[in-house]
Amino acid sequence: EFYVSALGFQIEESSNDAVTLVLGQSRVVLRRAPVSGRSIPKDSRSCDHWFRHIALVVRDVREAQRRVSGQGGTIISQAAQTLPHWNPASAGIEALYFRDPENHPLELIRFPSGKGRPVWHEPGANLFQGIDHTAIVVRSTQRSVEFYQRELGFEPAAAALNRGLEQERLANVPSATVHVISMPGDGPM
Repeated sequence: EFYVSALGFQIEESSNDAVTLVLGQSRVVLRRAPVSGRSIPKDSRSCDHWFRHIALVVRDVREAQRRVSGQGGTIISQAAQTLPHWNPASAGIEALYFRDPENHPLELIRFPSGKGRPVWHEPGANLFQGIDHTAIVVRSTQRSVEFYQRELGFEPAAAALNRGLEQERLANVPSATVHVISMPGDGPM
């Protein structure tokens, strides 16, 4: 319900154990976790090895934050952050982390002109536009890149090193440093 009412997804297909949601050109399948599975710890942080999220592209991060907060989402970041100009790969990107009502982490992201996919800059009225990426924390960047290349055929497309006060506030983790490796697959998200 939160993904439809707060985030603007449309239900494409639904069954007892899964629902397929569509947002713009993006599609995601949410599956019911087995009863025997462990819940995400309430005190999880974005540097924990089990951390993963999807990033939702929005036209206005602060307006999206108000909608998310008003419908049961919990903000992780200290505030929305605009990544600094000294970091050319990420400069001007605005982002905020939050949790849905079931404690799953997500990201709101807005790309400045010249960054992100062209579709994110097309005119439109929808606040939430689609899914830009998924992200996971890994223990070894090199070993993980090799695995995704060898086993899934992904190739690194871009890289950035995000650090500093903005990254600390975004992740709400002191001294946060994030080595971002973009490894796009085939087809739309």
